[in-house]
Amino acid sequence: MQISVFGRTDKRACIYTLMKILQPLGDVAVITNDRHFTRLTEDGSPFGYYQNISIFVTDATADEMWHVTEHRPDDFDHVILDNLYNEDTDLIIYVQGAGVEAMDEYLFDTFEDMQLICMGKGKNAVPYSKELMENLEKIEYYRQLVVPSPGMVAVLAKMLAEPLNMPVKNIVKVANKK
Repeated sequence: MQISVFGRTDKRACIYTLMKILQPLGDVAVITNDRHFTRLTEDGSPFGYYQNISIFVTDATADEMWHVTEHRPDDFDHVILDNLYNEDTDLIIYVQGAGVEAMDEYLFDTFEDMQLICMGKGKNAVPYSKELMENLEKIEYYRQLVVPSPGMVAVLAKMLAEPLNMPVKNIVKVANKK
């Protein structure tokens, strides 16, 4: 399964939760240009591993990414792309910050089936909180992948249930497993 995550806000809560959910389901690759992810690799390098997750921090485009990483998509059971898309993408997620990013409206026109995750305040939003930000920092400092936000797990479990062919409650159990 290949997942593209777009947005101009901090997407680590979403991507770390995806990593936590997908990790026990097979080999995972994360391709991103977010330098925070180097904190998870063994030696802080841009190409490294966190358990069975391959992390590639690169500024490569979607056309260049597999050449630059020296891998192929079928080397992995699950691929998470940060602000990248190619024709093999199965699920497209847009993480919206507290404000509306007008520059990204073209994404909604381009990808009609894009799923939306709202961060910030609001009825169905995953809140940006001090606890969330502390959890992100702890994940990176201790290199221990935990669920940064129960709200994010709930939202992603609903999105992933059909593509993974798993009940929502089982996805939540997988994510919350220590």
